[in-house]
Amino acid sequence: MLDDVELVSYDSLASCARVTSPASWALLLQDPSHGENGTFLLSLEGPDAGAFSVSPELAAGSVNVQVLVKESEMVDYERKTEMTVQVVATDSVSKNSSVAMVTIQLRDINDHRPTFPQNLYVLSVPENSATGSVVTSSIQATDPDTGEWGRITYSLLPGNGDDVFAVDPDSGTLTVKNGTLLDRERQAVYYLTLQATDGGNLSTSTTLQVNLLDVNDNSPVVSGSYNIFVQEETGNVSVTIQV
Repeated sequence: MLDDVELVSYDSLASCARVTSPASWALLLQDPSHGENGTFLLSLEGPDAGAFSVSPELAAGSVNVQVLVKESEMVDYERKTEMTVQVVATDSVSKNSSVAMVTIQLRDINDHRPTFPQNLYVLSVPENSATGSVVTSSIQATDPDTGEWGRITYSLLPGNGDDVFAVDPDSGTLTVKNGTLLDRERQAVYYLTLQATDGGNLSTSTTLQVNLLDVNDNSPVVSGSYNIFVQEETGNVSVTIQV
């Protein structure tokens, strides 16, 4: 009489920490039969079987079975947080089988960089705007990773305008850092580099073009001096003065 292959022990909630690593989980299977009757085949079934493989595929007596990641691109936390496979042990002679259901819970890793919707943002702010004035609060990066990996911090890279403008590290709101420096007659446009960095130190950047809007902050100035000679009893006099 042939005995069925029986499951001795296994971890029903295996955990996959990294989708790119050869992650594996061990199960202990045994067939009480001896000789040829104690040989059994191992295979995987279930909705997610294509992402994994089983090792060994042929065993006898008692064996530790490993479930290995075969297609790492299919093991993606952003697509599915939990996967299920069935380890099937089939007796090579009787074809009797036993099934172990394994639930694999995926843990997210930092496999995505933050992204901005645009490579360039054209903004404007009146010259002489007060320090603290908001230029924009609508520019935000996104990151599909979860937890700390998806937490985004904003910063302005050193260079043109980082002494004039500032960005809130949490919200990405751009404000005027020093309003006294906003003089269109001195500089009419600034190009800022806004960087977004996630919790795993992956980053991306976008360009902010900030145009200064002219305001009426200069009084007319008469250039030069003018001497006008007219005859008495002359009517209206027309003079062109350069301002």
